[in-house]
Amino acid sequence: KIEIYCDKKKPHISPYWCAKGDILRVYDCKTYKQKGSIAVESFEDNIVTTTTAHEVNEEDFIINDSFRPEVLIENCVSYNMRGRAFIACGAKSMAIKNCEFYNTDGCALYITTAFNGWLEGAQVENVEFCNNYVVGCDMWYDENTSVISAKVRTQTIGFASGDNIPTLHSNLHIHDNVFEN
Repeated sequence: KIEIYCDKKKPHISPYWCAKGDILRVYDCKTYKQKGSIAVESFEDNIVTTTTAHEVNEEDFIINDSFRPEVLIENCVSYNMRGRAFIACGAKSMAIKNCEFYNTDGCALYITTAFNGWLEGAQVENVEFCNNYVVGCDMWYDENTSVISAKVRTQTIGFASGDNIPTLHSNLHIHDNVFEN
C-alpha cells in the first residue's frame, strides 16, 4: 500500500485521481528521473493498493499516466506573442503540424514540467514538430532555442524555470520546417 498526499492548499486528493487499472509513474524527487511504474488495484482515502513491486520514497512524485494528454495542434497561426506560442507539460504525445509562428519573445514551443512549482509533471514524450513556418521566434536567455526549448522547473517556490535536465523529455522530432530570423 502507498499513501498519496498533496502539499497544495487542499488537504486531500480527489477520490477520482486514480482507479483500478491506472498506471502511476514514480519519479525520484531529486533527479526527476522515472524510477518505475505501479498498476493500481484500488484507491480509497488517499491509499493506493497495488500488487506491483515498487520502490517509492516519501518525497517521490507520483503521476497518473491516465491523465497525460495526447495533443494535436494543426493549422494554427501565432504572432506577436509576449511569451512562447505553446507550452507543453506532461503530454504523452504531441504533434504540431502546418502552423505559422511569427515574432514571439519566446520560442514557438516550450516543453517543461513543473513537479515542484505547479505540482504538474511528467516528461513530454513523442513530440513531432513538422511542416511549420517559424519567423522571428527567440528565447529570452538562450539564442539557440527559437523552435523548442526543453526546460524543467526544479524550484519549490515561484514559477521561473530552473535547472535543465536534458534527458527528461524524449522522442522529439523536428523536420520539414522553414526557419527565418
